[in-house]
Amino acid sequence: AAYEMMLRIRKKIQAAGFMEQVARIDKAYITTFDSFALSIVKKYHDLLHISSSVSIIDHSIIEVVKKEELDRIFEEYYESRNPLFEKLITDFCIKDDKELKQGILNVNAQLDMKYDKDDYLAQYLERYYDRNKIDVDILEFGSYLQKKLSKIWDYLEEIRLAVDGDYYDKLEKSLLPLLSCQHYDDMVSLLEIRLPNLPKGCDESIKKCKEEVSRILKDVKKECAYINQQEIIDSILMTADYAKMLIEIIRKLDQRITEYKRTYNVYEFVDISKLAIQVVKEHAEIREELKNYFHEIMIDEYQDTSDLQETFIGLIENHNVYMVGDIKQSIYRFRNANPIIFKDKYDRYKEHDGGIKIDLNKNFRSREEVLNDINLIFDLIMDTNIGGADYKDGHQMVFGNTSYHEQGHTNQNYATEIYQYHYDSKGNYTKDEIEAFIVASDILKKMKEKYQIFDKDQGVLRDVQYYDFVILMDRSSKFDLYKKILEYYGIPLTILKDENIMHHTEIYLIQNLLKLILKVKNQQYDKEFEYAFLSIGRSYLFQISDQELFEIITNHTYFKTDLFCRIQKIVGELDYHDNEYILHQIIEQFQFYDKAITVGNIQSVMNDLEYMLDLARNMKKIDYSMEDFSNYLSEMIQEGKALMIPANSVEENSVKIMTIHKSKGLEYPICYYTGLHNRFNVSDLKEKIMFSNRYGIILPYFLEGYGETIYKTLYKDQFYSEEISEKIRLFYVALTRSCEKMIMVVNMEDDSDMMDCNYVSEATKLKYRSFLEFLKSIYDKIQPFIQKIDLNNIVITSDYKKIRSIQIEDYLDHGTCPLDDFVETCYEGLVEEKTQYSKVHDELTLPDEKKSMEFGIQFHYLLEILNFKEPNLDRLNLSLFMRRKIEKFLQQDILKDVSEANIYKEYRFMNSFGTIGIIDCMLEYNDKIIIIDYKLKNVHDEEYRKQLHGYCEYIHTICDKPIFTYLYSIIDEKMIRIEG
Repeated sequence: AAYEMMLRIRKKIQAAGFMEQVARIDKAYITTFDSFALSIVKKYHDLLHISSSVSIIDHSIIEVVKKEELDRIFEEYYESRNPLFEKLITDFCIKDDKELKQGILNVNAQLDMKYDKDDYLAQYLERYYDRNKIDVDILEFGSYLQKKLSKIWDYLEEIRLAVDGDYYDKLEKSLLPLLSCQHYDDMVSLLEIRLPNLPKGCDESIKKCKEEVSRILKDVKKECAYINQQEIIDSILMTADYAKMLIEIIRKLDQRITEYKRTYNVYEFVDISKLAIQVVKEHAEIREELKNYFHEIMIDEYQDTSDLQETFIGLIENHNVYMVGDIKQSIYRFRNANPIIFKDKYDRYKEHDGGIKIDLNKNFRSREEVLNDINLIFDLIMDTNIGGADYKDGHQMVFGNTSYHEQGHTNQNYATEIYQYHYDSKGNYTKDEIEAFIVASDILKKMKEKYQIFDKDQGVLRDVQYYDFVILMDRSSKFDLYKKILEYYGIPLTILKDENIMHHTEIYLIQNLLKLILKVKNQQYDKEFEYAFLSIGRSYLFQISDQELFEIITNHTYFKTDLFCRIQKIVGELDYHDNEYILHQIIEQFQFYDKAITVGNIQSVMNDLEYMLDLARNMKKIDYSMEDFSNYLSEMIQEGKALMIPANSVEENSVKIMTIHKSKGLEYPICYYTGLHNRFNVSDLKEKIMFSNRYGIILPYFLEGYGETIYKTLYKDQFYSEEISEKIRLFYVALTRSCEKMIMVVNMEDDSDMMDCNYVSEATKLKYRSFLEFLKSIYDKIQPFIQKIDLNNIVITSDYKKIRSIQIEDYLDHGTCPLDDFVETCYEGLVEEKTQYSKVHDELTLPDEKKSMEFGIQFHYLLEILNFKEPNLDRLNLSLFMRRKIEKFLQQDILKDVSEANIYKEYRFMNSFGTIGIIDCMLEYNDKIIIIDYKLKNVHDEEYRKQLHGYCEYIHTICDKPIFTYLYSIIDEKMIRIEG
């Protein structure tokens, strides 16, 4: 992002003609917060008493270190028989202490974001268990309950206008004491209310109003779980011992992790931020130097600033900070972004208090129709309380790109469309499948009809291309489904997402190889050794059959295998080299790169292995042994942790699919929004131990059972308000990616929650649990957008699961070869042995096996088009791997006189019994004939021997020369003579 910013600034300065300044760009401070903080720490390292070679440790590594250290701390407490610890364990743990430990780590991670963490923890008990503070918190809880009850007045007003006065008087009289009480004890005593029955013949809307009143009363009664105010106080004080123990554990953990980091001179980015703040805060001369050095501090994406970043800027600013941001696009709360920082300044600067506000509300990205529709939606669902911005007042977008009206004018409909489909829960397809088929069908339709797109760079209208489409979703779990369905339609799709490689085959292979190496080194041939041996043996690295593996394990003959020999070679080097070197040896010894081609995407394998090597380099900083490395991988796998690598590069002409977060800053002419029915994830609220900047460490109490304090209720209220506000902003980011057309695909037939109004209440917004509910709440206003989709007009089929398009470039690192863009392979059932000379597969093909077959197809084709007598491999522009494979084949002894032979490739025949055969390669010499059949690996298979005998029998019927038959193993690069 910083590099892209530098390029943009360079371009603007060049365009303005300031060529002298262009030369200075490379020395300018155009950087991220983290990078700038690191430069400060390195510059003043001596003042911090750390080395100048300070480095950043991989987050996943330090997380494992913290977990291991916490395990040790727990063991020490178990041995010490500490009564507070035993009470904590007794009350919080059921089967084991795993959940408790994770809760402590989660709270600790949030506390790490506080610059004054040590002071905060030191004063925590005195501050949070102060009786005066608790009394204030109880008042806040009472206000929360009163706020919920006050919503009853809205429904009472609707009832008053629709029913006779006598009924309303009775209803109001029954509710008034509760609605007007100020003290919790009074409220509890007044909650048992019997509402009078409605008069006969009341409208349905009035019945719903009364139902809402009953629901509110029921909710409030549920939250008034305490007999009186004293019980609230007692429940809070009961958590004090837990808090005391947790703080003691966290401070011990901090002390040890800090010592660990200083010993190895490795830090997390949050540590670097704190160290930068420390050096500036504690040294006035450095602070003044930085204040006077920069003429202006310019911050981009200010709405995503964290508290630590704001603290740092506050120390070095000198009334010279220029901030650019949009609170409506603050969507990184999970990364500790605090939009309140932006909002506070925006509101103050609006009143000329402390700064100047400049509204940049003109939008040059999108057509006027798109902006009008966005404004219509967010006028209704975004406000100061829920969303963080009063959209109607100063936040509406203003159309600015008049070229859309001039060069870009067409008669097409660019208004937003909502494709509404019927969903039958008893049908054969999921909502996600149906939505993917609708999108695929619509893309093809627009391509066929030459939908017009305005090319802003060229200033001309043109036909839509695949790269003009994007599909945006809140989560990435269905991306692979979309890829299958769109490619079934022949639509190229690129998935843009950071990838979790933790579940990739290569990670498991590396882990099991490390296990084998350590087991052999320690002479431990136990069950764990056998499991790891089986895993590697069955993998694409060896492809040993199950029968052979069974015999090896049963007879304990692993020592005689090639796999064991390779392991022993590496064991011999363990004591002399570091993890990175050993990992390189593992990759080389087990031919990962050579054999990866058999499983498909070699680039993915290379990325995974490069990440593993990088991890090993990282571990060198902290003296991790090979055993530590192996334990680390085991821990990550068992805990289901993620190892993320960045998204792959983008194909040029393809539809894109990405998460809304990934789309931020990008733009596309036509945007599809799908998966709007997915429920928001609020699972964090289920945790026993939580942390809030406002309410501190939130803990349950135990008194003849498990109970929640008022802080859990208050936190949930805060959480929903913040979570829904951010989801509204996320939806805003999604819709503003569109330049020319927004299309939402939804099932909105259940109208139970649909509303017909010009205003959406805060209570309604707080009940939002999906993007679809945003739309339902403004159904009346978006009706003009709705287009009902007849699914009978769309081809929806399960066949997408069976057919896969294979692109030759998938198997080449670069370049082209004289081959059609796609080779379609379709495995259509089985062929009886009597009708074809070939091995028949009588079982389902697994994904890895299918990829192997696909690679074999590519190799066959290249040999078919290659001139054996004058092989010009440069013409094919092959990858190094594929080139090597073909060169190895051409170097076989039986091909040394190939220039003297007549060469027949893919020779087809049918014998007198109607049996069909295809000979891969036949070489006819003056005195003999050589038949060669290419196989991926298992050349000793009896079926292949029968196949070659069939070829030989046929050739004998038309030629009396001696015939020699061979099988060639592509993977093993061996030519095997078949006798008989």
